This record gives sequence, structure tokens and C-alpha cells, in this order.
Amino acid sequence: MPKQSGKKGEEKGLRSLDLPEPRDFIPRLIRAHNNLINAFEKLCGIHMARWRLLFNLARRGSSSQNDLSRSTTMAPAAVTRILADMERQQLIRRKPSAQDSRQMIVELTPAGEQLVMETAVKREQFLQQALAGFSDAEIILLERLLGDLETNLGAAR
Repeated sequence: MPKQSGKKGEEKGLRSLDLPEPRDFIPRLIRAHNNLINAFEKLCGIHMARWRLLFNLARRGSSSQNDLSRSTTMAPAAVTRILADMERQQLIRRKPSAQDSRQMIVELTPAGEQLVMETAVKREQFLQQALAGFSDAEIILLERLLGDLETNLGAAR
């Protein structure tokens, strides 16, 4: 219900202080996301963006930079920058595509494969810690709800 101002002659109306309270889940979701990223990076010893690229490469065997950008929802410029750094560290190698010389194909080196294997064990420990106390049904529900939220937000763009 709108509040009346205390001044004589002013009409009833909404002021910024009269807005409904924001839903608590949005700030909590943001905090959970930040905590997830920080805890993952601390436990696994690798930046989340680097892990996402390495994990995608491990699953695919090789990939174009464009496909990596799409599958990780990372900006192409960020993917290029991170891959250049990983190439310097000899975790990946890039080569022109045989089908389209404008595309670069990325694949893991043996050192990159080793890093993925070592980090995958730590990632599994991280997931067990993050989901401790959740039943299988709760995890399935959480995945569904987050998927629905992601779909809704994607439609709003």
C-alpha cells in the first residue's frame, strides 16, 4: 500500500522507499556463485575459466576456438587470451583447421591431459563437498531449477 507523504498537499504515490523488498534468492544466488568460484579455484588450484576450456577439450578431443567459445559461453576474445597463455605453458596446441584455414583447432598436450586428470580428482572432491547433505532427488531438482532459471534469463536478453 502506498505511503502518504508527510507534507500537506502532496498526493498519495509511490516513492523509492515504497518498493517491495527484493527476493532474497537473487543476492544469495550471487553469493553462492562467488563462493563456488572461489572455493573451486582454491581447492583445485586452477582458474575456473581455464578449467572450463581444459575440461571441454578433454571431452571433445579437439575443438575450434569458436566452438570452445560457444560451448563455454565465454567471449571469443577471452578464450583466445586464455588459450594463448595455456599454449605458452604447453598445456594446449593450436593449429589451422584442415577444412577451414581461418579456424584454429585446439587440442590438449600430454601436459594438459595430465593437468585435467589431476584436477578432475580435485573437482570431484569439490563437488562432493559442495553437495554434502543433498539427496539425489534434491540435486536433480536443483539442476532442473537452475536450468529453468537460465532459460528464463536467456529469454529476457
